[in-house]
Order: sequence, then structure tokens, then C-alpha cells
Amino acid sequence: MRMTLIYNPSAGDDGPDGRWLQALLEAHGHVVLARSVKEEGWEQLLSEPAELVVAAGGDGTIRKVFRELATSDVAVTILPIGSANNIARTLGLAEKPLDRLVAGLTEGARRPYDLGVASAPRGEAVVVESFGGGLFGEVISRAQRSDQGDNKVDLGLQLLAETIEDSAPREWILDTDGTDRSGSFLAVEAMNIRETGPNVPVAPEADPADGVFDLVRIRTEDREPLLEYVESRLAGETPEPPRFDVVRAARLTMRPAGDPALRVDDELWPETPGAAADIVVSAGELAVDVVIPAPA
Repeated sequence: MRMTLIYNPSAGDDGPDGRWLQALLEAHGHVVLARSVKEEGWEQLLSEPAELVVAAGGDGTIRKVFRELATSDVAVTILPIGSANNIARTLGLAEKPLDRLVAGLTEGARRPYDLGVASAPRGEAVVVESFGGGLFGEVISRAQRSDQGDNKVDLGLQLLAETIEDSAPREWILDTDGTDRSGSFLAVEAMNIRETGPNVPVAPEADPADGVFDLVRIRTEDREPLLEYVESRLAGETPEPPRFDVVRAARLTMRPAGDPALRVDDELWPETPGAAADIVVSAGELAVDVVIPAPA
């Protein structure tokens, strides 16, 4: 198979480099063109003829590749070598060895992966993982101001614990497919995948192929259960995650009171806050085909 490999050379903790990944793919008989996502103009390689694009990295790399392929009919697969790997975890790929994933590509099955669009007077953005505001947006804001450290998941849990303790609920005007869902919330998240941030499963039934978002509303009464869960994770335990109020919708209109930290996936949106206005988030506006490797 003719493949294009887009990889992040700095993903994960001492993960494999691009030459190793290219050699692994070639050892299974594939013809591979490779480029680092850190190189200027890496997107141009996606215009070269290929039967499959391989995105090797963490969620940030996967997002960039998915967005570039949103108007293409070329399929993509994932080799997860990041820290959180939330997208790969939803697709059931994160715990499998890389050599087994590569061995199963030839007989792999395509499945759609929906991409949403968030639009407001402040701009428009493609949503790969989630869109929201409140706790997790504030964690991103705090992370940008802190020393990142070596373990992004642990840092995310630490910052999330701090944010849960000192955040106040905010009024949100919410409409999902014509139904009013407004109220006071610590966080509002339109989830396309199951986990967010440091592997927090806020929407455990989310499916990026179902054409809807799982809208998660975290209320004041969820503060203590969520904090206990995060603190248990920091202590090295594997606690049961709390369950949140979830409704599914293809189109959401939202307006938070004030100017909270809003985020698209793992990025603040926009970088410069703007005046409060209605934000429309639509599911399934775009899509990519993802190849899920066959068991090997």
C-alpha cells in the first residue's frame, strides 16, 4: 500500500522517531513518504498520491491531520504515541502495540469519524474532539501559564483538581435541537469522543460516528465526586469515574454568562476573548474515514 506518514517527533515519553515508524511500515511491504508535523509545509505532502495517511503522534497531531483531510476521500489511521491519546482511546487503538496495529492495516476496516463545526461572530473552528467552556477550558488556560513538566497527564490532573476547587458555576443559555437546556454549570462540553483532558471519561458512550454530540453538563453537585475521582487518580488509584448529565444533539446553541475560557479540543478559542454571543456547534458537518486495523 502507498502511504503518507505524518509524525510528531516529540510526542509521548521517549517514543519512536520517524525513521523507526517509517521502517516499521516498510517492513510490512508498504511504500512510505514521511514528514514531521513540525516541518513547515508538511500539509503539502498530503496532496501526494496515497492510499492511506498514517498519523503518528498524540491528539494534537491527530487533530491537525484530520482537519487537513476533512475535504479529502483519502482514509487515515492512527499510531498513538502521545501522552493522553484521547482520540485513539475512543477508537480502541491506544492500548495495542504499534507493530500489531501496522500488521492489521491491510485488512483493516473503514469507519467514519464525524467532525463538527463551531461558529460565532468571533470566528469558526473545526471540532475533532470537543467544544466547551468552564473547568476544562480553564485548565488549558492555566497550563499555558505553568511549567509543563514531563508528564502532561499528571499536570492536567493537578491543574484540574485546583480548578475544580476554586471555580464557581456559571449561567449558560443552552439549546439542543430546539430543546432548552439552560442552567448553572461548572462546565459545559459538547463531546465527540469519550474522554477529555487528562483521560477524564466525561462521556463514556460518545461515538464519533453517530452524527451527534454528547452534551455534558457538570453541575455544582458534581464538584465533590469529580474532585474525589481526580485526587484518586493522582494517588495512583483507578477509581470509577463519576457520571454526568448527558444529552445527545446534532445542533447546539450556547451562550455563557461573562467571558469564560472556551476551548476547541485542546486549544483556547479564540486566543483573544470576545464579547458574549451565541455559539452554534453542529455535528457531522465534515468527516474523515478512519481505518481500524484488523486484529493481528
